[in-house]
Amino acid sequence: MFGTVIEYERDLLVLGTDHSRFRLNFEPVSWRVFPRSRFYTNQLHVVADDHLRILSFNHDYLLDQANKLAGVANPREPAGAQPR
Repeated sequence: MFGTVIEYERDLLVLGTDHSRFRLNFEPVSWRVFPRSRFYTNQLHVVADDHLRILSFNHDYLLDQANKLAGVANPREPAGAQPR
């Protein structure tokens, strides 16, 4: 997983596993992540009143999955494996 999503009344805040922060400055109607998906684990789908926004967070791919401080480790990577 790419990080943690915090939902506020009028926007969303994404705290990345690399300690980055990303704020969506619009009010979401609905949002979803896909933690069990093989192909969409780094995506956040956000529905607003007038549009759909699909965000892809790729920073987590290069992090050492066994030693990162936040988020969920990639289960397809053995512990101690070097990033590709």
